[in-house]
Order: sequence, then C-alpha cells, then structure tokens
Amino acid sequence: MRFILTIFATAVSCLSAMADVIPAARSAGIVVLGEVHDNPAHHFRQAEWVAALAPTALVFEMLTPDQAQAVTPTARTGRQALETALGWANTGWPDFAMYFPIFAAAPDAAIFGAALPRARCAPPTHRGNVRPGCCPVWPDRGIAI
Repeated sequence: MRFILTIFATAVSCLSAMADVIPAARSAGIVVLGEVHDNPAHHFRQAEWVAALAPTALVFEMLTPDQAQAVTPTARTGRQALETALGWANTGWPDFAMYFPIFAAAPDAAIFGAALPRARCAPPTHRGNVRPGCCPVWPDRGIAI
C-alpha cells in the first residue's frame, strides 16, 4: 500500500525512534518532512531523514522551478557553488548553511521547486475551485483552494 507519511522534523527526536519509523517511511509514496524554517536543529534532523531514506526526488517549497533546474551536478559540488547557483542570498530564506546538508544527503535525487509567484496561484473568487497550472510537479493538475 502506498501512502503519504508526514513527519515533523522534531517529532522523532532520537535516532533509535527514527529507526523504528524508517521502514514505514521507505514504503510511503511520498514523505513530507516539516520544520521551523529558522531552526538549525530541525534542518539537521531533516538531513538525517533524507540520508536514511535515500529518495529519488526532493521537493523544496522555497525553490522556484527555475531555481530547481539550477541544481546541476556542477552546482552540487559544494555549498558555495549551490548557494550561488540558486541565488539564495536574494531569496529571503534563512542561512543556506542550514539547507545545504539536506541537498548533500541525497546527491543523486532529482530536485523540484514548489515555490511559485503569488500572482500565478492567486486564489480564485470561489473557494473549492481548482487553479490549473499551480503545481510545478504535476502542471496538468491544479491545487484546491
């Protein structure tokens, strides 16, 4: 059975508990890892999860699809190279030093960006509508508003 498993970065705070959850996470179709954006410990824990799961793809909410395309093998050679390729200094997100270990934990994973311009995903006038083209991972689908 495929399912989505959501894990908050601090929910499983020790490696022994993490080991108990890893088998279920590996059988999930999608694993969502959450964190508090400016908490280095949460990002450290996410990097541990990513290394343990060895995913084939990672989706970053703070990257646009264009930024995700900049994550090339050359850009992945080091923190500074990737930070520069992403234009991270101009994004408004916390220090890239917290995020780089997550990228490094899955060096061969495809990278997708889920951040889209606000105008592209502006809510329609009626709740419950679906706005096509608002999901960069599945552009033929929309998101429910």
